[in-house]
Amino acid sequence: SALRRATLARRLAELLHPAQSAESFTMGLLQDMGVPVLAAARTAEYDPIFASWLEDSDLSECLTTVEKERLGTTHEEVGRLLGNYWEMPDDLLKAIGEHHNNEDGGVLSAVSLVSHLREGEHPGEIEAIVARAEEEFGLDSEVVLELVDEAFAEAAELEVMMR
Repeated sequence: SALRRATLARRLAELLHPAQSAESFTMGLLQDMGVPVLAAARTAEYDPIFASWLEDSDLSECLTTVEKERLGTTHEEVGRLLGNYWEMPDDLLKAIGEHHNNEDGGVLSAVSLVSHLREGEHPGEIEAIVARAEEEFGLDSEVVLELVDEAFAEAAELEVMMR
């Protein structure tokens, strides 16, 4: 899923903010780095939360909302703390720590668009990304769908190379 977010963020950035397409890839790749940390540190508590979120077929739950309610923290907060410890740049910390809550617009548009992609493929998520890209940024829905297909194919190729 991180590779799918990263490749799609880069491709969307090529349209929305081309000078930052490489950064968008990195931000998409790392934005959920707090998830495996929570899963490893608090397995018994976190596994049911994550599984429930993945199975939310109508895509009504935001992972950070459920995490905050049941754990008192979120993968965004944990990822940002880890990134801060590693002395990552501020724009990367913002993308990791605020990708689901981008009210001030501080996270790159492409990174924000891909932030709700889950493990596996959920058609509703793609539809939401396409609709939001069209409404907020004026991108043609057919172009965005083509980018999604290309990005996911690229992500699959990268996954094979990384094994």
